[in-house]
Amino acid sequence: MTRPSREYLLSLLRYDPVTGVFTWLPRTPDMFVGRAGRYSAERQCAIFNSTFAGKTAGGANERGYVKIGVEGVSYYAHVLAWVLVKGTWPDRNIDHANGLTGDNRFGNLRLAKKTDNLRNSKKPVTNKSGFKGVCRPKDRTKWIAQIRIDGRNTYLGSFNTPEEAHEVYRQAALQHFGAFARFV
Repeated sequence: MTRPSREYLLSLLRYDPVTGVFTWLPRTPDMFVGRAGRYSAERQCAIFNSTFAGKTAGGANERGYVKIGVEGVSYYAHVLAWVLVKGTWPDRNIDHANGLTGDNRFGNLRLAKKTDNLRNSKKPVTNKSGFKGVCRPKDRTKWIAQIRIDGRNTYLGSFNTPEEAHEVYRQAALQHFGAFARFV
């Protein structure tokens, strides 16, 4: 399957890099020629324009990522934003720097390896300590700090409070993950 070109996407969508919002552009009848359907190209164009033109494109999925359908294929809005601003399809993942999957402002998007994207993940919902990188096993009285580096869990020590353990996790995350470190 061939991905749409930047020029074609620009004929369909307006992207505001400051707000991260995509808007459908009005279409012309020639964009509907050859499409199957019971209506003429002119009628299909009129229906599209009255229903979608000028309105926000796409919608959020269950994980909060905005997806936009183009010619029957769904694309992530953050990937389309990259194409529209940079002019090429990304060769790596696109990461939302602030961790908000629906925030597609261009200043919030950056190229990332899969491991970088994982480093920038939020605290798991199953975490009971309230702090990323901190747990307290049932058979222990102290809090444990640990971090995942290169696919392996690394023990950082045991501490009297979850705050102490989390501070050690923060320092390790900054050291190993740099700009992709996330603490919450």
